[in-house]
Order: sequence, then structure tokens, then C-alpha cells
Amino acid sequence: MQTEWKDLEEAVRYAIDQGAEELILFGYSMGGAIIINFLYESPLAERVRGLILDAPMLDFSANIDFRVRQRGLPGFLAAVGKFIAGIRFDMNWEDFNHLKRVGQLSIPILLFHGDADTVIPVETSDAL
Repeated sequence: MQTEWKDLEEAVRYAIDQGAEELILFGYSMGGAIIINFLYESPLAERVRGLILDAPMLDFSANIDFRVRQRGLPGFLAAVGKFIAGIRFDMNWEDFNHLKRVGQLSIPILLFHGDADTVIPVETSDAL
């Protein structure tokens, strides 16, 4: 999730090279996280005029917590699992919370997300 935005950047670069002047990006689930990360990191983000997001994963840690609660497991298991994953994959969970920088976004966003979603918690979209 932290480097996939570079792939999107290359696709945007290709679109610009083909004559695109402005872009509207669409992302579903993890694709939403990739787009948001692209907007935070890429100098080409200035060419994007709008987003369409469908149930975007905006906070990976919150998503893990959500899935643990769904299964009726004790919350400490999520904390332990995230701790182990953080060590194993040398990851900082805050780097996967795309909501913490949402104030940097200044383009229109059309957001779809229902409360019946069993994969991504709707609360993260509500926060956006």
C-alpha cells in the first residue's frame, strides 16, 4: 500500500503523455488507499480534478480491528497481531492511516460506502 501509488503515478504520466490535461480517478477498496497515497506523494496529483471512491480502505489498522470484532474475537488479538506484523514487516501502522493527512486534500470527492459493508468499516469513510 505504501509504494503502489508509484504504479498509479506511471499510469497518470502515460495519460498525460497521451494528451490528458485533467483527470478524475476512481478507486475501490484498496484502490482508494492507493489513490489517496498518490495524492499525498506525487507531484502529478495537481492534475487530478476529482475522485470517485467506493468503500475505500483509509485506515488499515482500523480495518484489522473491524475484522477482529466481526469474528467476535477479543480486541487484544488485533493489537498482538499488529505488533507482530509491525516487527515482521518493519511497518509503522500510522503510515497506513490515510485519514491523518486528509486536510491536505482539496479536490471534490464522490464517496460511496454503505453500512452493510462487511470488509471495510464505514466509519472510516464517515471520518473522511
